[in-house]
Amino acid sequence: MYFVWSPSLVAVVASRRILSGELSFARVKKVVFQNGWVGVGRSKVDKKKTLFVDDEPKIRKAFSRTMRRSDYDAVFAEGGERALEILAEQEIPVVVTDLRMPGIDGLTLMVRVRALRPETVFVVVTGAPDLDLKADDRIDDAIASVIAKPWEDSELFDSLKLAHELHEKRRGEAQQQSNKLSVLLIDDKKSSHRLGEALSSIANVQLCNRLEIALIHLRETSFDVVLTKLSLPDARGLDAVTRAQRARPETAIVVASDIEDDDMAVQALRFGAQDYLHSRTLTPEVLLRAVLFAKERKKVECRLTELAHYDGLTGLANRMTLRDRLGVCLAKSRRYNEGCALLYIDLDFFKPINDTHGHEVGDVVLQQVAMRMRVTVREYDTVARLGGDEFAVLIEDLQKDRPEEVAERVLRRLRLPMMIGDLELRVGASGGLAVFPHAAETIDALVRCADKAMYSAKAKGRNCLHVFRPGLDQA
Repeated sequence: MYFVWSPSLVAVVASRRILSGELSFARVKKVVFQNGWVGVGRSKVDKKKTLFVDDEPKIRKAFSRTMRRSDYDAVFAEGGERALEILAEQEIPVVVTDLRMPGIDGLTLMVRVRALRPETVFVVVTGAPDLDLKADDRIDDAIASVIAKPWEDSELFDSLKLAHELHEKRRGEAQQQSNKLSVLLIDDKKSSHRLGEALSSIANVQLCNRLEIALIHLRETSFDVVLTKLSLPDARGLDAVTRAQRARPETAIVVASDIEDDDMAVQALRFGAQDYLHSRTLTPEVLLRAVLFAKERKKVECRLTELAHYDGLTGLANRMTLRDRLGVCLAKSRRYNEGCALLYIDLDFFKPINDTHGHEVGDVVLQQVAMRMRVTVREYDTVARLGGDEFAVLIEDLQKDRPEEVAERVLRRLRLPMMIGDLELRVGASGGLAVFPHAAETIDALVRCADKAMYSAKAKGRNCLHVFRPGLDQA
């Protein structure tokens, strides 16, 4: 939290502390001028937030010095993982990032931030100004500018101004569009224009006359509702329903059919549609109501699915979802000989924190642990909460990283202190790792091995990793 400092308030506080002997005049003067608490300058509350990401301390210091002479409030991260942690907790409109960093590099960071906060705008600072950035439609329109190190202050300020203006423009456009539904209409007949016009008052409509084209749009863009005919040039029967459902499971589907068939209607609902309408009785009023109701039904359905498959406190996968994904992963590993591993984690000092500071603080600790684990593992790994203070990570594709390295990276991150209000807390964690197929070859056996290894880590003194060893450890 920042206070708005006026010259008079600075003078009162400083004079009191000088008279009491707590501060020297020189020290007060230095602090006042460094923080911009003098005259009628802009307060920290009014400054625009900017996140600067670079693994080199001297570069971060240089940026900090530059920002003292600006209207921007800088937040710093020493790498991509820390940047994702910060952005998971607060919205920062502009991210200035280096490209070449250990761990999560700049390009990967931008892709992951865009998925987390779509309206974020980026400025790239690089020591290789002639570097040809690869085209990537996930981030190309989010990069305001690319500037070289060492930067000219005027160029940096111009880039930041452009980035913040672009963010404001996008936020305004998003706000205007947010009041309307987005509907993907799949129909190759003349009636499609009538349906589109009927929806135009409440929705932005994207029209496609073939299912394959519609599926491309559906995979690339999020729609509230898909309104589809069953008879299409490249689809028959319930193909449109089943394939749209697979492409975007969270999107509501409404079928508008020329066939009045109750059995077909029931089948469409079972295959994932939220409503089935007959074209002959389809009025604009009926269509509008059906689309609105379908969206709400899908929201309820998604919420129920989320409660069934994800932990309500942390948002992580639950035990059932982890088991499902482990089954798929084992089948894939057998087929492609890729290997996978299961990491079980138990927090070492969570109970004293919960008992001393209460369940509210304990819940925040669990949420922080979940967030740290999510940003530390790779995008395709699964993090799950098994219950209480027990967690698990399904580590896939062992050809890219050794599972021990991934596990140690997670445990190192969990050992770091966390600030919750004025409290500095440490939890630490014991981890047990079981690698497929060396430890076991079935779901139940691999789970037992990981669990056994975790308790072995606790027996060794906690706050460490134990890898299950066939022949030495008894599952």
